[in-house]
Amino acid sequence: MLLNSTLILLEKDNIICNEIRKGIFIKKLKIKKSYEIKNSNFKQLKIKSKNVSFIILGEKIFIKRMSLPKINKNIKKELIINELGSYCSNDNHLLFSYERENVHEKNEDVIVYSLNYAGVSSINSAMDVNKKIKGVFLIQFIYLNFYSKKIKEHDYILSFVFNSKLYILIVNNNKLVYNAVEDFYETKGLSDLLYVNIKKCQQVSMTWPIYLVREQSINENAISTNDYPLIFLEKLQINELFMEADR
Repeated sequence: MLLNSTLILLEKDNIICNEIRKGIFIKKLKIKKSYEIKNSNFKQLKIKSKNVSFIILGEKIFIKRMSLPKINKNIKKELIINELGSYCSNDNHLLFSYERENVHEKNEDVIVYSLNYAGVSSINSAMDVNKKIKGVFLIQFIYLNFYSKKIKEHDYILSFVFNSKLYILIVNNNKLVYNAVEDFYETKGLSDLLYVNIKKCQQVSMTWPIYLVREQSINENAISTNDYPLIFLEKLQINELFMEADR
């Protein structure tokens, strides 16, 4: 049996809509149709399937640690929204998730990942009552979830290029603690971008490896990582990316 769903990639000025068909029992995915819409005009979207997922590209994640009392989830969400007020003044533009780090007797430490994204209202307006949003994903977490299964270390740097953007993710104790999104033009500037961003994160030790996802536009022999161990990973194929987002 096959299921139909839609995966929509969102960039600042473009929308890429992918109609896909996936097997229930066999992990196989086929792209039936793909088309691009310029200037992010959601009115041109023609969504046929009932299940829709969105992948947001090119946006830096705002990361903040908080200590919250042990209360129910709805109140906890309100507290987080209030704490993020200085980062995003319009609640309708706010996307966030959180993970527990430490649990104490009366409170818990959490790490919050958020995005001030004006396209939230457009996402909602593009959907009608017969459609269901399966999820809104950031490209950083799709790559992190995929490659964390292949990486043995708990502390490392993961970097990849997608649609001419260089993403740099720093992971400490299996938690994303820093990220950057840079314009990527050629391999020549990649080493400097890695070095500058790594130095911004005080947790990083020289023993932490840099995992770099292979890409045709990257000349592997031209990369210097200033004595950080460098390990190359095989490229995440588009079908694998969509499978991660359509689970």
